[in-house]
Amino acid sequence: MNRQIIDEETAIIEIGDKDFYYELIDELIDSIDNRFAILQEAIEKNDFKIIINEAHSLKGVSANLYLENLRSASLNLETAAKENKKDNFNDLFYNLKSKFEELNQYRKNLS
Repeated sequence: MNRQIIDEETAIIEIGDKDFYYELIDELIDSIDNRFAILQEAIEKNDFKIIINEAHSLKGVSANLYLENLRSASLNLETAAKENKKDNFNDLFYNLKSKFEELNQYRKNLS
């Protein structure tokens, strides 16, 4: 298992139930298209507040689920928005989406 994508061992110790843990991950996967649509629109409009809020929310969910790559990518986008570094938004958003895709593929491989 790639601990950077998912730290299942720690998560299950903390959450206490493997099935429930994967239900939470599945909920994140199911909700991500909407979150990405909101982020995409905010990036197109340079709406720093929404970018910060959405990236911060994803960072928190990712941290709570021990998804380090996704947490780190969310943090990078949040930080860029806080520092008004709009030139980096598209690259950081692409990176965030690629980290999510790694998680999604990992999850599909478990099924």
